[in-house]
Amino acid sequence: MLLDLYEPMGKEWQENRCVKQAYISFTLALAAAAEQKVDVTPMEGFDNTKMDEFLGLEELQLKSVVIMPIGYREEANDWLLNLKKWRTPKDEFVTEYPDKDKWKSELSIPGSGKTSVGMPRQLK
Repeated sequence: MLLDLYEPMGKEWQENRCVKQAYISFTLALAAAAEQKVDVTPMEGFDNTKMDEFLGLEELQLKSVVIMPIGYREEANDWLLNLKKWRTPKDEFVTEYPDKDKWKSELSIPGSGKTSVGMPRQLK
C-alpha cells in the first residue's frame, strides 16, 4: 500500500510532502478560476490554528496551509483597475537556449505549432 511507503519517513516529512502536494492542486485551482474570469488570490500568513479550529479540520486529521478568497471584482469601486500594469521584460525574465534549432523538436508543444526554448531566470 502507498501509505506504507510514507510511514517510515516520519510525521514531519509527511506533513511537508502534503503541503507541497496541496500547492500543486492550489495552482490548478488558481488557473481554473482565472479561466472562468473569477478573481482569486493565494493567502498565507493567517492563523492556521484558528482556521483549523473554525473549519473543524483537526477532527478530520487535516491542517490548513493556504487559503484562496474567491469572488468577482466590483469594477465601479476597483481603484487598481485602470492603473498601468508593469511586467518584467522577457529578456530579463527568460534565458534563451543558445542553439534553439537543435532543441525545437524536443521542446515543441504538441498540436500547437509552438516551441518553448527558454527557462525562467533565478529571482534576484
